[in-house]
Amino acid sequence: MENQDLLIRFPNKEMTVKEFIIFCKHILYSFQQFAPNIATVGIWSDDKNSNYYFDDKLSDFESIILKEMQISGKEYAFINEDKMDKKLNLNSKSFINFSFSFSLNNASKHKILSIVIWAGKTEEVGILNLEFVNTHQQNILFTQMLSLVNFCNEIINPLYATSISNEFRRKVKRPHEKYWIGWINYFSNKEVAGLLPNDIGKKVLPNGGVIFWLSEEKPLSTDEKIIEKAIQIRNILGEKGLLIF
Repeated sequence: MENQDLLIRFPNKEMTVKEFIIFCKHILYSFQQFAPNIATVGIWSDDKNSNYYFDDKLSDFESIILKEMQISGKEYAFINEDKMDKKLNLNSKSFINFSFSFSLNNASKHKILSIVIWAGKTEEVGILNLEFVNTHQQNILFTQMLSLVNFCNEIINPLYATSISNEFRRKVKRPHEKYWIGWINYFSNKEVAGLLPNDIGKKVLPNGGVIFWLSEEKPLSTDEKIIEKAIQIRNILGEKGLLIF
């Protein structure tokens, strides 16, 4: 089975640890409201050496994540107002993006997907990856993924998003490019909509960005016609320099 993941890149900004934690909480709480089958949010806790599940309203989120970041970051130096202090606290900043991984689970605490977030450094693009578990892959349909891309566009104002499998990505990627053409794609760049072939399904959003798709069926990397279509779009956008950060 080729697993479809949703890969999102968004404009980044410098954050403190506190700002990063609030940012993550906003994304996770928004997902809880969007998808009624998501009952719990969890993490792997180095502090407890086990899975930890937050309460329904994430009221314990800030204290738990701070403790986990302090444990995982104890070997790293952070930027503080006191230049001699290199330890992580709520007001610390980082030389690179902060990152954290979360699980979104059903009422039985069975994982539906993982969310990985990198953010907090202006010089680096922000990353939000949604990785669906194997047992949920059969539930990923065109309308659901399209709705999910629309939803993500509302909560984080992305630069780019694509629903793609690792197998499909290997067929269409080029080493110097950071954006890939997958099943369902979003570009915030207003130039993209006018460059797409006429036979490509698309939806232009009020902000000028465009969502477009290769087919309404979930594609496989073995489908040469779909691969050719993705490569055609890749070449068009690549020539315009639209597949790099």
